[in-house]
Amino acid sequence: NCSSLTSITIPNSITSIGYGAFEACSGLTSVTIPNSLTSISDSVFSRCDSLTSITIPSSVTSIGTGTFNFCSSLTSIIIPNSITSIGYGAFEDSGIYNAFNFDGNVFYIDNALIRASENLSGKYAIKEGTTAIAEAAFANARELTDVVVPNSIKVIARRTFDECVSLRKVVLSDGLKEIGDRAFFNCCKLTDLTIPSSVTEIGTVAFYSTALERVDLPQNLTVISHGLFENSSLKEINIPETVTYIGFEAFADSE
Repeated sequence: NCSSLTSITIPNSITSIGYGAFEACSGLTSVTIPNSLTSISDSVFSRCDSLTSITIPSSVTSIGTGTFNFCSSLTSIIIPNSITSIGYGAFEDSGIYNAFNFDGNVFYIDNALIRASENLSGKYAIKEGTTAIAEAAFANARELTDVVVPNSIKVIARRTFDECVSLRKVVLSDGLKEIGDRAFFNCCKLTDLTIPSSVTEIGTVAFYSTALERVDLPQNLTVISHGLFENSSLKEINIPETVTYIGFEAFADSE
């Protein structure tokens, strides 16, 4: 029981914090994170009800799933541009999250896009300078039709556009490195998307059940992941010679 813990200074020897390390430390009001830290794992500060603010140093590149969820008093947080990966529900039901009006809007913390309203509709351009998109940020935005992603984004996170069933066009910029698992899963009207040549990794079922008919895979790709274009409308694909592995059901049930 850590409910009596009120303050912690993490030493410079620490490079990562493991799952649920301070979960439900309800009396915790002050946390000092060192510049040696590179990742904060799932649920680390979940349900720390008394935590009001936190500064994440620029050494950190990833925040896990549910890291700050249910931190009901958390109203101030600094997310550096070094962070490119934010797990699902990292800030859900925190003070800063619950104070935001989600009615058709998009929630950012600093340069990180955390969550879009499921009521978001039509065309949307992600703000210039955005450096991270949280997992499932646009998931189930069923009236969203067009998205422009700026060149400051290096990773399209897992499930970013999952079940965006009206999405027709996505503009991805050069500099993008990774497209995560299920990134465009069941975007069944998606016909207009070019994968930038800078992409080196595409996750499993990333384009499952999309309407893409022609795809040129980037020259630096080495793996075609499992179920990548399964149940899609794909008619033509250019596979570079750099590819050494094609996963199971990568093109299953494609037209």
